[in-house]
Amino acid sequence: MTSTDDLRRQVNALQERVSRLSAAVLRVSASLDLDTVLQEVVDSARALTGARLGAIVTVDDSGRVDE
Repeated sequence: MTSTDDLRRQVNALQERVSRLSAAVLRVSASLDLDTVLQEVVDSARALTGARLGAIVTVDDSGRVDE
């Protein structure tokens, strides 16, 4: 059975995660510029997951990578 202290730690961890995710959503939605939004999405995803690198690749209607 899970102790009260374990449950508190889990709740605190989840609250921190929701807070970080909410902050990321606010940063992403702060701009209407596509390049800025995509960069913020990558930066936020990296921060939330602890990843060192991140990338987004966009493709055109023919399936070719946009440059």
